[in-house]
Amino acid sequence: MKAYNNPDQLASLITSRICHDLANPVGAIHNGLELLELSGFPTTPELELVIASVKNAQSKIGFFRAAFGPEDRAAVSVSEIQTLLKQKSHDGKTVFDWAGEIAPERSVLKSLLLLCLCIESSLPRGGNVRIRHFEPGWVIEAQAERIDPHNELWAHIKGSRIDHLEAADIHFELLRQTVFKNAYSLEWSFEPNALRITLLA
Repeated sequence: MKAYNNPDQLASLITSRICHDLANPVGAIHNGLELLELSGFPTTPELELVIASVKNAQSKIGFFRAAFGPEDRAAVSVSEIQTLLKQKSHDGKTVFDWAGEIAPERSVLKSLLLLCLCIESSLPRGGNVRIRHFEPGWVIEAQAERIDPHNELWAHIKGSRIDHLEAADIHFELLRQTVFKNAYSLEWSFEPNALRITLLA
């Protein structure tokens, strides 16, 4: 039997378990709302708010399970990745686009999804994010009305540690650990309305 003595492994498994257990009841609520709609129940503003909230919860659960869960799981297909990003883009504030037909190995995908969360933190008014493959790595580019680089958080990824990291910014620490553990090369550049990130794996 495999021993899980590494706290990071345990944290990933706990995340996966929580997401798995939440997915079923949230999915049941979504199905119930669909049945209400099919039955002719009036779509009131209150119901629309509940529907939007459930869709948001479903997208977060799926995305967090892939981004925060274990790396040693089965590969994810391009269509599954595109679905994850489409669901994450449903509110229209920040739109994520997976360009191309190449699916990375799980550890690389985890880094790319964590990068999406880090980029989202740097787009206070939302924007458009495009992920594409090139040899020998990946490029993420974003266009936005305004870029807030949060320099101290991005510097944290490369080792300029922050004494106290807020829970809302934990993806920066998880990305730092993943990049360091896998010896990936990560570079970025920021402009007032655009950013570009390269990940060499």
